[in-house]
Amino acid sequence: MSCRLITSLQGLVDEYNRIVREQFSQHRIVEQLNAVDNMTHYCGFPSPNFLQAMIIKLYRQMTEIRVHAEKKCRKILRPDSDYSPTIQMWYDRIHAYLQLIRMKEGKTKNTGNIIRFAMRTNIQDPTALTMEELKDGLRYCQIRKRELS
Repeated sequence: MSCRLITSLQGLVDEYNRIVREQFSQHRIVEQLNAVDNMTHYCGFPSPNFLQAMIIKLYRQMTEIRVHAEKKCRKILRPDSDYSPTIQMWYDRIHAYLQLIRMKEGKTKNTGNIIRFAMRTNIQDPTALTMEELKDGLRYCQIRKRELS
Protein backbone atom coordinates (compact mmCIF):
# COMPACT_ATOMS: atom_id res chain seq x y z
CA MET A 1 0.00 0.00 0.00
CA SER A 2 1.35 3.40 -0.94
CA CYS A 3 0.77 6.21 1.56
CA ARG A 4 2.04 9.72 1.95
CA LEU A 5 1.01 12.96 3.55
CA ILE A 6 -0.47 15.20 0.85
CA THR A 7 0.22 18.82 1.77
CA SER A 8 -1.77 20.24 -1.15
CA LEU A 9 -5.03 18.98 0.41
CA GLN A 10 -6.00 21.62 2.94
CA GLY A 11 -8.26 19.26 4.92
CA LEU A 12 -5.39 16.86 5.63
CA VAL A 13 -3.07 19.70 6.61
CA ASP A 14 -5.71 21.10 8.97
CA GLU A 15 -6.21 17.66 10.53
CA TYR A 16 -2.45 17.23 10.94
CA ASN A 17 -2.15 20.64 12.63
CA ARG A 18 -5.14 19.88 14.88
CA ILE A 19 -3.61 16.59 16.05
CA VAL A 20 -0.21 18.22 16.68
CA ARG A 21 -1.74 21.10 18.65
CA GLU A 22 -3.91 18.70 20.66
CA GLN A 23 -0.95 16.48 21.53
CA PHE A 24 1.27 19.48 22.33
CA SER A 25 -1.33 20.80 24.78
CA GLN A 26 -1.96 17.34 26.27
CA HIS A 27 1.77 16.81 26.90
CA ARG A 28 2.31 20.49 27.83
CA ILE A 29 5.10 20.88 25.27
CA VAL A 30 4.92 24.69 25.13
CA GLU A 31 5.25 24.98 28.92
CA GLN A 32 8.19 22.57 28.88
CA LEU A 33 9.87 24.55 26.07
CA ASN A 34 9.46 27.79 28.00
CA ALA A 35 10.89 26.17 31.15
CA VAL A 36 13.90 24.80 29.24
CA ASP A 37 14.41 28.20 27.59
CA ASN A 38 14.39 29.95 30.97
CA MET A 39 16.84 27.41 32.37
CA THR A 40 19.22 27.89 29.43
CA HIS A 41 19.19 31.66 30.03
CA TYR A 42 19.79 31.09 33.74
CA CYS A 43 22.54 28.44 33.37
CA GLY A 44 24.31 30.05 30.41
CA PHE A 45 26.71 28.36 28.03
CA PRO A 46 27.87 25.61 28.18
CA SER A 47 24.69 24.14 29.59
CA PRO A 48 24.87 21.34 32.20
CA ASN A 49 24.36 17.71 31.19
CA PHE A 50 20.92 17.44 32.81
CA LEU A 51 19.70 20.40 30.74
CA GLN A 52 21.08 18.91 27.53
CA ALA A 53 19.30 15.64 28.35
CA MET A 54 16.03 17.53 28.93
CA ILE A 55 16.34 19.30 25.56
CA ILE A 56 17.01 16.02 23.73
CA LYS A 57 14.10 14.29 25.50
CA LEU A 58 11.76 17.15 24.60
CA TYR A 59 12.93 17.14 20.98
CA ARG A 60 12.32 13.38 20.70
CA GLN A 61 8.86 13.75 22.20
CA MET A 62 7.98 16.49 19.70
CA THR A 63 9.23 14.30 16.83
CA GLU A 64 7.09 11.37 18.02
CA ILE A 65 4.04 13.62 18.13
CA ARG A 66 4.66 14.85 14.58
CA VAL A 67 5.20 11.32 13.23
CA HIS A 68 2.02 10.14 14.97
CA ALA A 69 0.02 13.00 13.42
CA GLU A 70 1.51 12.31 9.99
CA LYS A 71 0.54 8.64 10.18
CA LYS A 72 -3.02 9.58 11.13
CA CYS A 73 -3.32 11.95 8.15
CA ARG A 74 -1.92 9.83 5.36
CA LYS A 75 -4.01 9.39 2.26
CA ILE A 76 -4.10 5.98 0.60
CA LEU A 77 -3.12 6.48 -3.02
CA ARG A 78 -3.80 3.00 -4.39
CA PRO A 79 -5.48 -0.13 -3.09
CA ASP A 80 -3.68 -3.21 -1.83
CA SER A 81 -2.99 -5.84 -4.43
CA ASP A 82 -1.97 -9.42 -3.90
CA TYR A 83 1.63 -10.32 -4.55
CA SER A 84 2.40 -12.40 -7.57
CA PRO A 85 5.63 -12.83 -9.53
CA THR A 86 3.89 -11.60 -12.69
CA ILE A 87 2.71 -8.35 -11.08
CA GLN A 88 6.19 -7.87 -9.58
CA MET A 89 7.75 -8.36 -13.03
CA TRP A 90 5.58 -5.61 -14.56
CA TYR A 91 6.13 -3.38 -11.54
CA ASP A 92 9.92 -3.76 -11.92
CA ARG A 93 9.76 -3.05 -15.65
CA ILE A 94 7.74 0.11 -15.01
CA HIS A 95 10.43 1.31 -12.62
CA ALA A 96 13.17 0.36 -15.08
CA TYR A 97 11.50 2.37 -17.85
CA LEU A 98 11.02 5.35 -15.49
CA GLN A 99 14.70 5.24 -14.57
CA LEU A 100 15.73 4.95 -18.24
CA ILE A 101 13.59 7.98 -19.10
CA ARG A 102 15.23 9.97 -16.31
CA MET A 103 18.62 8.79 -17.58
CA LYS A 104 17.83 10.00 -21.12
CA GLU A 105 16.79 13.38 -19.68
CA GLY A 106 20.17 13.59 -17.91
CA LYS A 107 18.72 13.57 -14.39
CA THR A 108 20.66 10.57 -13.05
CA LYS A 109 24.22 9.93 -11.98
CA ASN A 110 24.69 6.16 -11.68
CA THR A 111 23.73 4.98 -15.13
CA GLY A 112 25.44 1.61 -14.72
CA ASN A 113 22.98 0.49 -12.06
CA ILE A 114 20.03 1.67 -14.16
CA ILE A 115 21.23 -0.26 -17.20
CA ARG A 116 21.87 -3.43 -15.16
CA PHE A 117 18.42 -3.19 -13.58
CA ALA A 118 16.83 -2.75 -17.03
CA MET A 119 18.73 -5.79 -18.35
CA ARG A 120 17.55 -7.85 -15.33
CA THR A 121 13.95 -6.94 -16.18
CA ASN A 122 14.45 -8.25 -19.76
CA ILE A 123 14.64 -4.89 -21.51
CA GLN A 124 16.95 -5.63 -24.43
CA ASP A 125 19.70 -3.07 -25.15
CA PRO A 126 18.30 -0.26 -22.95
CA THR A 127 20.91 2.29 -24.07
CA ALA A 128 19.81 2.07 -27.72
CA LEU A 129 16.13 2.84 -27.01
CA THR A 130 14.80 6.24 -28.00
CA MET A 131 12.68 8.41 -25.70
CA GLU A 132 9.53 7.51 -27.69
CA GLU A 133 10.27 3.78 -27.38
CA LEU A 134 10.85 4.18 -23.64
CA LYS A 135 7.52 5.98 -23.15
CA ASP A 136 5.70 3.37 -25.26
CA GLY A 137 7.27 0.58 -23.22
CA LEU A 138 6.27 2.33 -19.99
CA ARG A 139 2.64 2.70 -21.16
CA TYR A 140 2.52 -0.95 -22.24
CA CYS A 141 3.85 -2.15 -18.86
CA GLN A 142 1.40 0.04 -16.95
CA ILE A 143 -1.52 -1.34 -18.97
CA ARG A 144 -0.41 -4.95 -18.45
CA LYS A 145 0.07 -4.43 -14.71
CA ARG A 146 -3.36 -2.80 -14.43
CA GLU A 147 -4.93 -5.78 -16.22
CA LEU A 148 -3.42 -8.20 -13.70
CA SER A 149 -4.20 -6.20 -10.55
